[in-house]
Amino acid sequence: MYQSETTLFREVNQSMNDLLVQFKAEEPAEFFCECPVRDCMRRVSLTRSEYGWVRRTGGFLVSPECLPWPHVLLRSSRYVVVEDFGRDSRPVTEAGREGSPWEPAGAGPERSASVTNRSWAVA
Repeated sequence: MYQSETTLFREVNQSMNDLLVQFKAEEPAEFFCECPVRDCMRRVSLTRSEYGWVRRTGGFLVSPECLPWPHVLLRSSRYVVVEDFGRDSRPVTEAGREGSPWEPAGAGPERSASVTNRSWAVA
């Protein structure tokens, strides 16, 4: 189940970005949340450069309003980038928050402590 929803929304978002590139749009656009929750239809407002950066991380674009997920690569006040939604990946519940990388979003992008050994740069 998880793979089909995340793949579909990722493909739709990529098509949206392709149109933005084609028309040289600079304004933020509304991208779909790529979380695997079937009825999630949340949108995330990003510029083309922000979207490109999300894709370069290899992660999934998630609305900060969605349930907290483990394996957070980046969080900001407007979006979260999650490493993956593998078969064993489940939302972090209230009871399971201790030790979770999920914390309230800050003013700008921040890397999760769980991925400090990775190196990637924001373009």
